[in-house]
Amino acid sequence: MDGYLADDHSGTDTQRKIRTEQTIRPVTMKQVAKLEIPSDNSFTLDNAPVTFISLVGVVREINQQATNISYRIEDGTGSLEVRLWLSSPGNGGEDAPGRPDILENMYVRVIGRLNHFNKKLSVLAQYIRPITDSNEITYHFLEAILDHVKHIHGGDKDVVMGESSGNSLRDQVHNLISACPNDEGMHIDQIVQALRSQFSESDIRDMAHNLNSEGLLYTTLDDFHYRSADM
Repeated sequence: MDGYLADDHSGTDTQRKIRTEQTIRPVTMKQVAKLEIPSDNSFTLDNAPVTFISLVGVVREINQQATNISYRIEDGTGSLEVRLWLSSPGNGGEDAPGRPDILENMYVRVIGRLNHFNKKLSVLAQYIRPITDSNEITYHFLEAILDHVKHIHGGDKDVVMGESSGNSLRDQVHNLISACPNDEGMHIDQIVQALRSQFSESDIRDMAHNLNSEGLLYTTLDDFHYRSADM
């Protein structure tokens, strides 16, 4: 069954595979854009099967129809079509059940299922809502980065401890800030929260300060918001 051996553990392995595929993966538009179009709907991300994803971005275009609403959403790394089927087909009124209060240029969170049609990737939304706290945008990108690292390295001890090439404290602080799409950059407290399981808070703060002194980062709103000089 999809490469799983039919032995005494096949049931457990199959259940694990199903759980993996049904896990909601936090991703960026760029990650989705790099997905290869499968012959069926069996998508793979970071060498692991993926079906449901979580996205955060700003709505740039809305196309309302009688039975569904199509959104073009971008997050600074790319854009993607998200389609929401209304719960009351044929009812195209403004108060139709299932029609969310979403406007253009509004930040939203989407949870949905990956889909492809005519070699075009899209997301079939199960859930979409406005974002009212800007911190949620930053946290989503942190989750996407950490989830990517976890799947790529499989919990390797050296990576978890930040000792392998490209995963030192210096690299991780710089990569997190570089991945943040916000104009104001990332607050040091958010960086600490993302990396505190691997490094001490004082070391994280010192590293951000050092990168700033070296010119790789610069401060924006205040001395605690950092943005990458590469942006």
